Amino acid sequence: MRLRHLDGLRGLACLQVMLLHVFSAFFPALVFGPLQPAGVLRYGLRALFMFSYNGFVGVFIFFYISGYVLTRVYEASSATIGREIAARVLRLWLPTTIFGLWSAALFLVFPTSHIQLGTLTHNLWIVQNWAVDPHLAAMTADIFIRPIFLGYHGAPITQILPDLDHLLIRKVTTLNLPVHTMSAELQGSALVLALTRLRRSALSLWAMAIVAAILLLPLWYVLFCIGHLCATLRLGERDWRANTRAMSGLAVPCIILGILFAWPLMGALLQMIGAGLFFVGVLISVPCRRFLSHRWLLRLGDLSFTLYLLHWALLFGPGAWLALHLIPLLGFTGARIAAALCVLLGAPALAWRLIGIDRWAVALSRRVKQAGSSRRTAWNPAPT
Repeated sequence: MRLRHLDGLRGLACLQVMLLHVFSAFFPALVFGPLQPAGVLRYGLRALFMFSYNGFVGVFIFFYISGYVLTRVYEASSATIGREIAARVLRLWLPTTIFGLWSAALFLVFPTSHIQLGTLTHNLWIVQNWAVDPHLAAMTADIFIRPIFLGYHGAPITQILPDLDHLLIRKVTTLNLPVHTMSAELQGSALVLALTRLRRSALSLWAMAIVAAILLLPLWYVLFCIGHLCATLRLGERDWRANTRAMSGLAVPCIILGILFAWPLMGALLQMIGAGLFFVGVLISVPCRRFLSHRWLLRLGDLSFTLYLLHWALLFGPGAWLALHLIPLLGFTGARIAAALCVLLGAPALAWRLIGIDRWAVALSRRVKQAGSSRRTAWNPAPT
């Protein structure tokens, strides 16, 4: 069984991330401008609009989805823990590394276009990001080692091991900023694996471990735990159609509060809670499931990981270069609109051509996991 609505939700979350970066680069007033509209109605409308490009919430939703889907994957597998971890490392490392090479190639071709554009448009955000150390050793580490195995300055693991933080570089100096979440994704995957195996063997210990994880671990890891709990309760798989009205009475407040809590001024904690409420609301809402199962959203979900990894360098390299060269023809506003549209349309088209990389990584990881093991149940998850 494959939960199609989670594929669609993953696609929308990826779109949130990409829109945040495109707007920050070309229309910074939308992201960094005044955030205090007068009146309840204006607040609600602005919150809904900002939710559509709140990439931070999109990342949080990714983690909730991973907690859910990986729980099902690990429940259905009889592979050893070592094989599970090796398969997960391979699944994340291969695409991240390949698109790290892609980012390095674009940086070498367009090393200063984003700086020139930011200087002309007085956009400090685009000037400060993609501040890559061009030395071979630094770029090699940033492509092959840091994203998955170390992370970057301020990574969740540094809240547990604070002495590690001074060894990590800042996110703005990375070749491909979205990969700063990959180390947390790997660590969260290991956490879900441990919880799933513990539940299989000792239910009481599993319950205590869940409580301890939620109370003691950094918040990013808690999101995986919540996704794991939702999977344990089968929230995304239950047939709610017999109780559509009652469940809608729960889902609608969850979704509305989730959108309102996504307001940037709320801070990271409330945004995480908002993303969680939105996630649960989608799981128990029959109309939301139906909407998220539309064909175009499923296609976007299939492209999501590839799109997540390739859009940053496309934006800062060719996107910034195009905007610079269109300014004499279209003016500042026209050039930025044209460049933004090219990135927003070009990135999915390119991701569609390069999706084979992601599928190859998924196939290899499954081979590693299935060697010498057998499936417990028929579960066909979306790649995550």
